[in-house]
Amino acid sequence: MEDLLKHATARMSALWSRRQEAAERLREDRGSVSVENVLWTAVYATMAVTIGAVIYQLVFAKAQSLHF
Repeated sequence: MEDLLKHATARMSALWSRRQEAAERLREDRGSVSVENVLWTAVYATMAVTIGAVIYQLVFAKAQSLHF
């Protein structure tokens, strides 16, 4: 379970660094505001899916331990 959390944290960290790099490029080009909104949406969606997967794994592990 700890490995799953470490993996999820590493993915979010990598995604955040990619987002920061993209944001820096966008700051150079002020006309692309909509692209930044798309990037933020992608960040939020990825974080939501990752957190959902972690919660699912926690619930699944608990169900396994209860021998359903």
